[in-house]
Amino acid sequence: MKLDRVLIVDDDPLFLGVADALMRSLGGKQVDCHQSPKDALSQVFNTQDDIDLIICDLNMPDIDGIAFIRALSERGFPGPVIIVSAEADAVIKSVEAITDMLGVQLLGGLKKPLRQGALMDLINGAKAKALSERDTHLGKAEVRAALTEGRVIPVYQPQLNLARTRFDAVEVLCRVRERDGRLGSPAPLLNASERHGFMIPLTLYLMRRALTDLKAWLSESAAHKCSINISALALEDRSLPRTLSESVARIGAPIRQITLEVTEDHLLNFGPDTLEVLARLRMAGFGLSIDDFGTGATSLEQLKRFPFTELKIDRTYVQGNHADPFAREVLQTSARLAAIVGLSSVAEGVETPGDLAQIAAAGVTRAQGFMLARPMPAEEFARWRAAPLPKLNQVA
Repeated sequence: MKLDRVLIVDDDPLFLGVADALMRSLGGKQVDCHQSPKDALSQVFNTQDDIDLIICDLNMPDIDGIAFIRALSERGFPGPVIIVSAEADAVIKSVEAITDMLGVQLLGGLKKPLRQGALMDLINGAKAKALSERDTHLGKAEVRAALTEGRVIPVYQPQLNLARTRFDAVEVLCRVRERDGRLGSPAPLLNASERHGFMIPLTLYLMRRALTDLKAWLSESAAHKCSINISALALEDRSLPRTLSESVARIGAPIRQITLEVTEDHLLNFGPDTLEVLARLRMAGFGLSIDDFGTGATSLEQLKRFPFTELKIDRTYVQGNHADPFAREVLQTSARLAAIVGLSSVAEGVETPGDLAQIAAAGVTRAQGFMLARPMPAEEFARWRAAPLPKLNQVA
């Protein structure tokens, strides 16, 4: 993401001065400030200037921030926008949703006073996303090579059982080992696998490697669990339950200790074939987890319709929720809902003692996050398991 030219729109000259200085400190080469939204729109659409980023207030005379964003949408402005406002959080969230619906690229909404760290996080996040998207155009041959060369590496992130204060579950994630030996993000490979029809081979590959690594660990106790993400595209294949069951049987791993995670935001697109696949996976003995719960639009009726065994609460409602009443209520309601319908629950994204205290108070079954343990390759996971875990005394 370039910052060659930044446009800041706010009727408060003091804010403009602060925002100008912050943007220049973050690499903005030319920063144009406007107290008048009309003048800002005129610069955007009536000159030859390429604007790399617009920062705008919401409560402004003549043209408020919502009307300003709608004007950007109607005229097809392609660049990103950051909202900075003193309005209530609920108002900012609503305007964020409006901006998304209007098709304007939104980096995020920030509360006044504007802080350098929060602004830097949004800009750095956009830069990282742009870099990732630039690297997603892998071809079929590159995906196939990563699999046949064994460069897709499973990594394991332990989950803490809050009632028993012990680690008795693990989520399987993946990384890609680059040819120079570095472990890189799996996003380009996952995007390309979906695009080129490699999701089932990738899922089977990861499952075989992970269960081979974890077979002894899983066999130690019926309480141990292993969670593996599965693509919504793979769930459209009605042969999947048999394919996965046969693969697990060949390895000799205990199928009832394996949970397949399905992201919530895909549920609304599921048809009868996918529901049949989910039902057959449960009949085969797999657990099923609804991942990122709270970020989609799952109704209670839909939750009842799908044969899930676990509800995984998205990190949005875990991180820092002691200071966010809405997030705290979603966390508590999700944990209660899971208990009422007989599901276990997992809270992901635990990064502070405050996060952990809140999910424990809510009655969540398991916790997962960097504070407890980071994802690690098989060799590191084996050493981690063998070492004493005094940190359990600190997080119990």
